[in-house]
Amino acid sequence: MAWTKEKQATYYRKWHAEHKEERVAYMKEYNFSPRGRAMNMLNGASKRARNKKIPFDLTEAWMTEQLRDGVCCRTGIEFDYEPMPKRNQRNPWAPSLDQIDPSKGYTKANTQVVIAMYNYAKMTFTDDEVLKMAQSLASTHLVKRFTQQHN
Repeated sequence: MAWTKEKQATYYRKWHAEHKEERVAYMKEYNFSPRGRAMNMLNGASKRARNKKIPFDLTEAWMTEQLRDGVCCRTGIEFDYEPMPKRNQRNPWAPSLDQIDPSKGYTKANTQVVIAMYNYAKMTFTDDEVLKMAQSLASTHLVKRFTQQHN
């Protein structure tokens, strides 16, 4: 019996239909694991780079190294791989690829792995502006807490 492309396609369609629940459960688990998240970020960045015709030289090994410590390189906040309750809601503590200078593409020298919340702020503002806001927020919060404790 010859294994033609048509027979293979039919077999895979049937297998996928019969194992849908198991496949969905596996993909959910994989997508929210460190490796799954790394591969999703890498593939997404590669696709964006191709579409925008910008440089891309990130690798799976580089991505694994960046995620090894499990914390954002800018904030020190631990990455959270758990899904959010709503389907289209992003986890603010999930790892995210940030281009330091968006005009230079996704290169090892121009990309850092940060928490999504930091990256959202960086979409509009510079690193210095985000840092200034964070420092002001922290110092204001600390002054209020100190004042409350000593009154």
